[in-house]
Amino acid sequence: MFDLEWTDETQTVYAASLPDALTLLNQLAPTLQALAVTDQIAQAEPETMSVLADVLDKLHGRRRGQNGAVIQR
Repeated sequence: MFDLEWTDETQTVYAASLPDALTLLNQLAPTLQALAVTDQIAQAEPETMSVLADVLDKLHGRRRGQNGAVIQR
């Protein structure tokens, strides 16, 4: 048994064996990663939002013009 904790809630999870626990954590990993990124974006200061936009543009292969509009390929 192990606990998954977040801001205002705790969920106890049971796994019969170590391989079961690792399988469960592997299934939860993408969700937990997305939640962590979402939390960081939500807490970002206005002056760092352009940095986050640049990172997202780079990840998605987008380019922006001088006016900030996305340049279509």
